[in-house]
Amino acid sequence: MYDKHPIRLSILHMVPDVAESRSLVLGPLLAGVGLDLGNLADRTQIVLRAQVVAQLRLMARQAGEATLGVDLAAAARPGRLGPSGEALLSGRTLRECIDAHIRHLPNLQAGVRVGLQVSGTRAHWRHAFVDSDPEQAAVLTEGIAAFFVQALRAITGQPDLPVYLVLPHRQQARFWG
Repeated sequence: MYDKHPIRLSILHMVPDVAESRSLVLGPLLAGVGLDLGNLADRTQIVLRAQVVAQLRLMARQAGEATLGVDLAAAARPGRLGPSGEALLSGRTLRECIDAHIRHLPNLQAGVRVGLQVSGTRAHWRHAFVDSDPEQAAVLTEGIAAFFVQALRAITGQPDLPVYLVLPHRQQARFWG
């Protein structure tokens, strides 16, 4: 399925460092999917999510690492994602942080269904791409999931916060600690 939803290119701010750490030449990888290395730092640049997905898949394939999205998440900085990333760290409580992130997420990417359901001491966060093939978007999905888990653990100050994760695709490897 062709994913035509817009996404801010700032979501890839960590790609140059991760590519360099794997000796990947980023310029041709980006050019191969119609992106330009010079635009990665531009927080306002909008591209198609299909381009981002294709670039991440190509990068993972060339690096020989199916779980590259997790490494990208580890290198991500919320403040570099614009209002949605900044909002994620701005609340007085975890609930305020998540609610603010949800409100600002459309500024970062379109075609996403998000939600939070709280029941007692458990919370259920849902992040789903609209009109995307789950297998095609696996690297991006895993990167977003890893980023969110990392953010939750940082906000709560609990590096071992238990998380149960369900992915819409076949998990590539065990990487959730």
